[in-house]
Amino acid sequence: MKNRKGNLLMTLGLVLILAALALVGYNQWDASRAQQESDDALMALEQIRIQRQMESQQTAAPPVITATMMPTDTPATDAPITDAPTADATAADTPAASTPSVTDALTTDIPRDDVTATNTPATDAPATANPATNPPKPTNVPTAGTATNPPKPTSAPTAGTATNPPKPTSTPDAAQTSNPTSTPEITETPMPTESPEPTETPEPTLSPEPTSTPTPAPTGKLYERVPGIEMPGEKVNGHEYIGTLSIPSLGLKVPVQRNWSYENLSVSPCRYSGSAYAGNLAIIAHTYHFGKLSSLALDATITFTDMENNVFRYVVREKNTISPNDANEIAHSGYDLTLVTCTISGTKRVAVYCERVK
Repeated sequence: MKNRKGNLLMTLGLVLILAALALVGYNQWDASRAQQESDDALMALEQIRIQRQMESQQTAAPPVITATMMPTDTPATDAPITDAPTADATAADTPAASTPSVTDALTTDIPRDDVTATNTPATDAPATANPATNPPKPTNVPTAGTATNPPKPTSAPTAGTATNPPKPTSTPDAAQTSNPTSTPEITETPMPTESPEPTETPEPTLSPEPTSTPTPAPTGKLYERVPGIEMPGEKVNGHEYIGTLSIPSLGLKVPVQRNWSYENLSVSPCRYSGSAYAGNLAIIAHTYHFGKLSSLALDATITFTDMENNVFRYVVREKNTISPNDANEIAHSGYDLTLVTCTISGTKRVAVYCERVK
């Protein structure tokens, strides 16, 4: 009878031992899984935070103001500007009246009397005509009169001169005219239209700077300018995170989810209540992540970084053991940051109270 009871107790003990080993194994597996999911979420959040920081820097950079060139085209309402003849213009592009020939030079500004031209050799024509336009030399001059040695113009028009051709120094005398009836009447040569000189192209000028005073950009953080604003979040693998918590003395860096639930606690620490912006943030976690919280020394440094790269630094001021049902102690501790986790036995809670430092 005693042997039977002893065997039963031994079997029960072995079962309990195996169950304990299985529970320990499961806890280790679950902790490893939670740590892996937490690390994956942490890596994704870091990448998102870096991308947001780059976008914020690009948005904050002052815009580059480029100088606006003033239009150089003459308005349509102004008087049209006639292109002045240049040395590169061709004979076809230049009106015949703009480049006087030898005959034009002799007859310009001559009183309207009947004059008789003489047989003037082609070689006596002035050879200083505009070389750019190359007008043909006169080969046939009316020979009805006997006047000799016609006066040569003192100066020939130069290249590019299109206005007011020089007058000859002398005018053929009317006495030199003979047989006026046989001389064809020389009609008055129309004066070349004086073309206004082209206006100088104005230099491009910079547009005037705006006279209105720009509104200064608001200073300070957004959460400081907008009291009560909610902390921004980012979803990763179906969970929404509001930032990361770092405890250097414990070698701990974990992501923090926006809302707590037993399912969320199996992945990472969660916000229980409050906000880092309002100075009453409370974070709870399983021993997967906060198992060493009880060994945290006073004056240890803790850092919380939100998804907008706002960094909040805290210092441990107090530690305490509280009841599992003491939710008021967690949410209204009076400290800027409160961290809570289970004890090893699971019957109590370890609470760490922190004060924010600048």
